Amino acid sequence: ARRLAAAQIDPHFLFNTLASVQHWVHTGDARAAPLLDALTGYLRATLPMFDRALHPLGQELVAVRGYLEVMRSRLGTRLRFAIDIPDELHALRLPPGLLLTLVENAVVHGVEPQINGGELTLSARVADAQACIDVRDSGPGPQPGAGDGVGLANSRARLGLTLGPAARLTLGRGEQGGGHASVQVPWPGPVLPEGPR
Repeated sequence: ARRLAAAQIDPHFLFNTLASVQHWVHTGDARAAPLLDALTGYLRATLPMFDRALHPLGQELVAVRGYLEVMRSRLGTRLRFAIDIPDELHALRLPPGLLLTLVENAVVHGVEPQINGGELTLSARVADAQACIDVRDSGPGPQPGAGDGVGLANSRARLGLTLGPAARLTLGRGEQGGGHASVQVPWPGPVLPEGPR
């Protein structure tokens, strides 16, 4: 329970996912086993992350992929996503859960509310001595004047405390519409040897 709280795992996400597994098991739906596998992988990757202040981006991507696989099992073709993170950035150290929070927000606010679902892209690049990580979705984008929720506020605070004032998290509308969250951190920055993906 302590680790679930520390990881800020949404209890509604867990409840809804387990309810889907239960229903599919009872009805003999073949989607139950893949969903349970995805949820197990997500929890296995997520719970140990918060034992340290910084961890490699490559390891967080394991949790992000697990989350997206869970949501794709639940949403089906309504969720379409692509991940394009260069290998050179997998060792970049970030506050744990930062990227996962941005991806969750994109799914919950950008994809799920739309009848036909939507698309999410996660990409990263190096430019002007900065590593830039972008999470884009095809949803309505943030409303004018909307403030940060708890997850975003915590993410901004942890980013500043661990990587200093040069690290930034911005949230707005993309050039083609939709939501666009962007993280910029100094590059090359603090790195760790890359762990398993």
